[in-house]
Amino acid sequence: MVFAWIDEWWKPTWLTNEFDFPFSRRAYWHNIMAPEQNYGLLGFKPDTPGFTSLTWSGTHINSVRAAADTDFYRLQLGLASPLTSSDEILIALDTYDDTTTPARLGETQISSSQSSYIPGGSPVTTTQGSEFLLRLYYSDGAWQAQLYVGSDYDLYGLYGSEHTSNLRSPVTPTNIWKPVVWKNNYINYSGVSYSSFYAVQGNHEFQAGKLQVRPVGGEISSKDAVILSTNKVDILLPWGLLQFTDPAKHLVFHDDATTASTWQDPYTTTGIAQAIIFNGVKEGETSRYLWNKWFTNPAANPQTEPMPSYSETIKQSYYVFKEAIANLGE
Repeated sequence: MVFAWIDEWWKPTWLTNEFDFPFSRRAYWHNIMAPEQNYGLLGFKPDTPGFTSLTWSGTHINSVRAAADTDFYRLQLGLASPLTSSDEILIALDTYDDTTTPARLGETQISSSQSSYIPGGSPVTTTQGSEFLLRLYYSDGAWQAQLYVGSDYDLYGLYGSEHTSNLRSPVTPTNIWKPVVWKNNYINYSGVSYSSFYAVQGNHEFQAGKLQVRPVGGEISSKDAVILSTNKVDILLPWGLLQFTDPAKHLVFHDDATTASTWQDPYTTTGIAQAIIFNGVKEGETSRYLWNKWFTNPAANPQTEPMPSYSETIKQSYYVFKEAIANLGE
């Protein structure tokens, strides 16, 4: 039996429901982080988008380009020379805006110590405030990539209302970065205490921010989030991982403290900006990248805001299933 023939972008998943809304908009973008949207034997792969060169001046990184599609926010870093195993790149991502009233939102310090930069080390101060931090480094004989989130914007435990953050980018920076980790088991029935439940079931966690890196000449995988070449680094960050509730309408997760007891108060971003640190030294900060909206009014005819193009693709699981049913016999 086939559970799903195609990837069903409109499907809800409890793991992402709390920051994947409004529900009526799900079909217009693909949340890679929502399992229910990825079970098909056939998928819909975004076509390679056109990249925009961002304003940039750096030494080790000589260009920064950005693009957006239905699945990913994409970055491409041009390298002045190939990376070595002693190199480390930190990319702080500002997913909100440039507001300074009452203060700039987001974290503004990143430690320059390669061994203990979270927390501790000598801080590098950025002009922008950032919600996320991507670290690319070499360890245990391989390249590693880890995504961090500012502590006030951490959604860990949100589904079960066990979160401890303020669920918004901070006015006063904490300058504390946490690995992006999702809690993926919860009590969904009454009469059982949290302590007794977790004593039996354990506190299951998904290291969502630990990203797969494809080294130079490495085998291609659909899980590749960072792709290394001799002269560039390509980065694919799923919208759901960056806590976008609707990238087509430029909306990011945000809890407005002045509203009623709900955290579904999405914030309209003015694009994404980057501050980049190379081996503990700030290379620079980019201009902000804002992509075209799409399908903000699905009923419009003609449609003036088309979706980014994509193509139907046959997944590897299709061939596994095909071989399996061929061996079933009559």
